[in-house]
Amino acid sequence: MSSVVQPPSQADTEALLDFIRKSDQPVVPDKAFLLPTLPELLNRHMGKADISTDTLFELIGMNRSTGYRILNGQRRPSRDVLLALSLALGLNYQEAQNLLKVGRMAQLTPRNNRDFLILFAVMHGHSLGDTDDLLVRQGHNALLSGE
Repeated sequence: MSSVVQPPSQADTEALLDFIRKSDQPVVPDKAFLLPTLPELLNRHMGKADISTDTLFELIGMNRSTGYRILNGQRRPSRDVLLALSLALGLNYQEAQNLLKVGRMAQLTPRNNRDFLILFAVMHGHSLGDTDDLLVRQGHNALLSGE
């Protein structure tokens, strides 16, 4: 006789892992427990920052067509584009890391020289332009140099 275990009441990763361990059937938790989609998260941050899509695209130097394809979930942005978006939206450390996670990209680590500089910029509220200047001065590619 199988028992159905109810999903946890919080979207905490450890609680979800414990839920999976105790379940003998794959009952998927409500959407509220899962990560948002990248378009959902970007739209949430744009609303919080009170930035229009056109303004955001302009801030990161992205053409509208590409930007709208990202916001519609039709294109997966590179890690550097996600980082540029994080800086343009004024995201804090946790928000930037979460944006990378939701975008299925490696999170920033202080053990990598370039990531260290980007972390510094995020944690100190630097603009995208100031961050790119810092990266180039230290011998690294600017965030959007290849886009």
